[in-house]
Amino acid sequence: MNSFISPAIADVMLWLMYIILAAAIGVTAYSVWHGLRNRRKGSDVVNGVPAGRIGWLVAVGFVLIMVVTFALGSTKPILTNGTWLTDGFWLRAADMFIYTSIILIIGLVILAVGAGLSIAKIEPWADYVLIAGAAVVIIRGFVRNHEKDE
Repeated sequence: MNSFISPAIADVMLWLMYIILAAAIGVTAYSVWHGLRNRRKGSDVVNGVPAGRIGWLVAVGFVLIMVVTFALGSTKPILTNGTWLTDGFWLRAADMFIYTSIILIIGLVILAVGAGLSIAKIEPWADYVLIAGAAVVIIRGFVRNHEKDE
């Protein structure tokens, strides 16, 4: 017997969520279109910094992280609110968002430490911190694969 009671405004909240999601997708699509249309035709180097390459690297890296974390996501059914969730796509999508968020947070912390060391003119240590950050991401991937096998 199902003892869960749906809130009175659940339908309104769901439709509001759908409308906000559609608006966010629309704004994102417009932003990409506008950015590509108004992009400079030059080399995209600002004050000696290859801004264009960095932008593309960030975009491609983010998509790559999303694809890899989706592929590594678990399809093991879970029990939530008394209901078994078994749809592999949504289980992988949930894992994708969780692990991508964790990777991005760890990466930002490591980059902030590396930037701080670089600004403080502790050059060799800044390189070591950035290398250690890459190692943490790789080790986490191996641990995640090992957890999946068990």
